[in-house]
Amino acid sequence: MKINRNYLKKSIKNELKISDIDFDDVKDCRFFIEDDFWLDFKNGKTTLSFWFAPKEPLKADRTFEVHHSQAPYYHFGTMFYPEGSTEPKFYKFTMDTEGIPETYRSGSFFIRFNKVDLGKTFYLTKGKLEVDDNPSLYSPSKTELEPSKQAIYLAGGVFQEVYPVKA
Repeated sequence: MKINRNYLKKSIKNELKISDIDFDDVKDCRFFIEDDFWLDFKNGKTTLSFWFAPKEPLKADRTFEVHHSQAPYYHFGTMFYPEGSTEPKFYKFTMDTEGIPETYRSGSFFIRFNKVDLGKTFYLTKGKLEVDDNPSLYSPSKTELEPSKQAIYLAGGVFQEVYPVKA
């Protein structure tokens, strides 16, 4: 089974503690992209997917915007998370990249939080940024693997054992 390469630098688990708010009453939590992504991104479509959940139930329904972090801040999509739950929800966004200039580069994507999220903790797990509109199974990014396991990505991405992950 072919597994598309994951271009997120830290994809397994991210804890997002919203302990401060930046300018304009928002907090942008960033997730970093491997540089190699920009060599492949013009193939037509890219897909970003991940699981997302709050540590404690939210008191109201929330929407969160997801963007690339370099102007013009290309928009992946909008997440909806319901009140009263801590169940992880799966989100998948597919972006057409044909209209993005060849010279565009963004070191990360971000999820935007606001004042109502202050003091809350969220989790983003099994994140994947892949160059394809037909997403494949989750796999860690190349940078999260032991060097001996990174050869999988250099050999064409045919799925084999990809663990153990670096500590």
